[in-house]
Amino acid sequence: MRLFVSPIIFCFTFLSLPALAVSVDVLCLTNLSGKSRGIEFRSYYDPGVKWSGAVARYEGSTRVIPLISKYRQVDVVAPDRPYQETNIWWEVLDGRFTGEYEMVSQGSMVAHFSYTNYKSKTSFDYIRDPNVDFTETNGCAWQDRSKNG
Repeated sequence: MRLFVSPIIFCFTFLSLPALAVSVDVLCLTNLSGKSRGIEFRSYYDPGVKWSGAVARYEGSTRVIPLISKYRQVDVVAPDRPYQETNIWWEVLDGRFTGEYEMVSQGSMVAHFSYTNYKSKTSFDYIRDPNVDFTETNGCAWQDRSKNG
């Protein structure tokens, strides 16, 4: 069964949001096993309409993969600490759901990040890479790893 996500709906969502209200977080993530390329993960949030979205781009690739929110849970771990947030996003390639990304974070700390491919049923764990610099404009500078590591 093929699932299709209309590019018109996806684009309309971005075009209908006020540009100044949307926050952008960029994470440069490295695979723990070394068996997969790094991921540049960008999440977007508009508090005015309570909308969130995300995209992923693999190290060495120019292809941006759209992600659609599947699940979000917010837990109060302690009253004086940031909330713990669990997010799961569906990966959409060629109009089909092909995998999912899961992130557990508390404030700016990422406690868990993984990717699962639906076809191969393989899963990869990632960590935030402190040796990779990024900008919102240019994304993750993967070549920085060899200079800083």
